[in-house]
Order: sequence, then structure tokens, then C-alpha cells
Amino acid sequence: MAENLDYDHEDSEYYNDDSSYEKTYGRLYGKKGAMESCPPNWHLPDENAWATLYNSLGGVRFSSEVGGKMKSTGTIEERNGLWDSPNTGATNESRFTALPGGRRSVNLSGSTRYVNIGSRGYFFISTPKDEASAHFLINSNGFLNDNYNSPSGTRFSVRCVRDN
Repeated sequence: MAENLDYDHEDSEYYNDDSSYEKTYGRLYGKKGAMESCPPNWHLPDENAWATLYNSLGGVRFSSEVGGKMKSTGTIEERNGLWDSPNTGATNESRFTALPGGRRSVNLSGSTRYVNIGSRGYFFISTPKDEASAHFLINSNGFLNDNYNSPSGTRFSVRCVRDN
């Protein structure tokens, strides 16, 4: 998919519970919502699917070059994009068009907060673990990290992959 999923699942919500973010950034999903929301003949990508994408872009995990090839171009400040400045290395050569939809985080006391819209895009990974896992991209260096593990209740954006 070339855009963040926007399917109304009971385990999904808008960034900061504000529907004005929906059209641009889609929804943020918990683990259950991420696993159940891809349309028929699509699925949540696992590590192998992400590795295939990185390899097709000529790089490996933890590569700022690959991260830049996945990010949408432009910045909010220049009024030609959705990333905070600087949107280092962004070329969107892959046409993945990664958007900085942020995430909902949960702290140890169980309270939630929304963070990083405009500066980071987090994308769910299908894992057998209970916690939420994601790959993420950062505005300041295009860096692509993986296995960002968070407690239950954390929410990320979803991109689905077409079944073979």
C-alpha cells in the first residue's frame, strides 16, 4: 500500500482522538486492530516482507539511504510536504510514501499520550509477540529502525502487503 490504512476497527483511533488527522495520516492501530484490518487478499507485513522492501531499495535495515527512499518528500515549513523540517534524505524513490503519523504511547502507569506526528512514522510489523512492534522513520536523518517494541496499548500506522 502506498498510504496509511484508514479502516475503522474497534482497536484503532485517530491521532490525538482528532478526526482532522484521518484523511492525511489514516488511523493508529493496536496489535489486534493491525492484525485484523487489512482488506481481503492483503496482510500485515512480517520481518521478511520488510527485508524484501529494504533489499529492493539496495540497502539493509538501519539504513538512512533506504529510509530516505521510503519517505514522502517536502516539509511542513516549506508548505510542500507533511514532515517537519529537515526531511533529510527524502526522495520517495520507492513510492512507499511514508508519512510521519506519530504514535500513541503508553507509560508504566498506564496513561497514554500522542507523540511524534510530523517527525516520525511508525509502521506495524506482524510478530508472534504480544507487544506492538514497528519499523520507524525519522525526519532528521531518514534513519529506518526496526523492532521498536512497546507495551500493549501502543498504536502505530499500518501498511498492508498484497498476498501472493
